[in-house]
Amino acid sequence: MAALFWNCKGINNGTTVQALRSLIRDHRPLIVFLSETKNDNVDVHVRAKDTYFIDVVVNGQNPNVASWHLTGFYGHPTHTERHRSWATLRTLSDADSLPWLILGDCNEIVSSLEKVGGRSLSERQMQDFRDALDYYGLYDMGFTSPMFTWRDCTTKIRWIEQLQLERGWICSAIQEFLISRLVRVITSLCC
Repeated sequence: MAALFWNCKGINNGTTVQALRSLIRDHRPLIVFLSETKNDNVDVHVRAKDTYFIDVVVNGQNPNVASWHLTGFYGHPTHTERHRSWATLRTLSDADSLPWLILGDCNEIVSSLEKVGGRSLSERQMQDFRDALDYYGLYDMGFTSPMFTWRDCTTKIRWIEQLQLERGWICSAIQEFLISRLVRVITSLCC
């Protein structure tokens, strides 16, 4: 397993970014850790972390929102355990009243319209997810293309399943963010 640990002493310049890209391309690390990124425009404090999330408070120079709460999140991959994901979000939500942004993959969709192909999903599962988002006062941020972010296909079985998973949810106090999904150039998920 390759891992890259780099004390980059400032990432906000083109030379550093190019060097990082080159290292990742040449060595293909499974883990990348950057220290001393030195961005003086934002102050980030890790509040909590787990296998499935990292939760931070961001203090920046936004004139409208001085501090806000950001959670990078990955929902439990097993649907029977997904209720634990919603309980985790509830705990994080109840910890403060700061504006909140969640980015990541909750491994769930709110509507069958967000899925093409494959087996049907449980309406109960989707309702549980919608209820969780309602409880936290979060709404879907929307995105700019592509529509589907996950694809599963095999050579033996001739079907394709596409899901809209990587998402962002935001409270109404922070309205200036927009998700732009980048097109995946190389994927190991599909032949």
